[in-house]
Amino acid sequence: MASGGRLVAVDRALLRRIAGGSGLRRVREVLVEGEVATATLFAREVPELRGHFPGRPVVPAVVMLDAMLQCSAALVAGRVDVSLRRATFRHPLDGAARVRLVVRRGDGSYDACALRGDDVVAEALWAEV
Repeated sequence: MASGGRLVAVDRALLRRIAGGSGLRRVREVLVEGEVATATLFAREVPELRGHFPGRPVVPAVVMLDAMLQCSAALVAGRVDVSLRRATFRHPLDGAARVRLVVRRGDGSYDACALRGDDVVAEALWAEV
């Protein structure tokens, strides 16, 4: 861990307020360094893989978005309403993958990407509303 970084447990209540979603914990802990948060998503632990293309499990796009949003939650101190402005999915993510999530907080926005090695798998941009 770089100096100045802190490890943050993901707060389910905060996730429900931000995303209005199920509160599923796709990300366990997030490393926060200034305005950047990073986390790891282990695809094999995603329950939605069951039945999502039997024989070739692929992580659903909505799961990737949810995981990136959960990583974003670690950068927020209070309630923030966000709106998804853009999402791009470049490569399918197989069920054995491990993905690094990186979120940068900007002026009223959260720019996120999911990386498998050096390859960008998905990108998203949320704006505060």
